[in-house]
Amino acid sequence: MLNWLGGSVASLLLFSYAASWLVHWIKRYRGDKSEFFGPADFWIEILTHFPLLVLALGIAVPAAFGFYGLEQCGFLPTINMVFSTYLAVDLPTQVTYNCVQDSLEGLCWGRTKRCCVASTWNFLVATEQPNSS
Repeated sequence: MLNWLGGSVASLLLFSYAASWLVHWIKRYRGDKSEFFGPADFWIEILTHFPLLVLALGIAVPAAFGFYGLEQCGFLPTINMVFSTYLAVDLPTQVTYNCVQDSLEGLCWGRTKRCCVASTWNFLVATEQPNSS
C-alpha cells in the first residue's frame, strides 16, 4: 500500500503544480497580470474556505493508516512487555543464535515457543531429536 501511496502523493503534487501553471498561463493569455497561484496558495484557500473538510481529512487519513496497520498484524499486535528484552534484536539469525544458546544451556522455558521447538534440533545435522527433558 505504501508504494502506491507515495506515488499517489507525488503524482498529486505534480498534478497540482501542472494545474497551477495551466491556470496561470490561461489567466496571462486572457490579459490578467495576476501573480502565480501555486499549490501552497491553493492549500491556504482550501484551509480557509473548507476547514471542516480539512479537519475530517486530518482525522480520517491517520485513522486509515492505523486501521491498515492493525489489519496487517491481524488485529492482535504483539507487544513485548519484558523490560530486559524490550530492545532486543529479533532478526532470524539472532533468534536462531538465542535458541541454540538456550538449548545448549537447557533454558527452554526462558524464551519463546520457537526456542523450545529449536531445542529439540541437532543443528549440526539439521534433524529433530527426541527431547530428553
